[in-house]
This record gives sequence, structure tokens and C-alpha cells, in this order.
Amino acid sequence: MTEGAPLVLFYWGGSQLDWFDGVDAQEQWQTVRPHVITEQPRRKGQIEWTAGRWEDEEGRPLLLLTGHC
Repeated sequence: MTEGAPLVLFYWGGSQLDWFDGVDAQEQWQTVRPHVITEQPRRKGQIEWTAGRWEDEEGRPLLLLTGHC
């Protein structure tokens, strides 16, 4: 399955932006999903990700995760 929204990872500490589509997006999502913030703080030093739904310039959805420590 290669359908779904692109996944964009932005790690503000390093000013790094990574774009993933299709299978790559699904694989990366499986890696970062356990680190998406809920209501419980993580141990100090681990990267936490906040999630947001954005749209590209043509109105197609994408998932943006912003990483921070």
C-alpha cells in the first residue's frame, strides 16, 4: 500500500526538514509514532514529536511532526 498522506519531519534543534512519501512515509511513521507526545512527558533527553495536519499548495493533506527535546 503506497497511498496516504506524506509525512514531514521537522527537527527544530537542527533546522532539518525531511519529506517522506508512500512506503517510506509508512515506515518512518512506525519509527516515530511511539514518540509522538500524548499527555505524559518523556524522560529527559528523548526527542518528542508534536503532530499537526497541514496541506500542501494544492490542498492535499500531509502530516507534519515537529521534533524537540
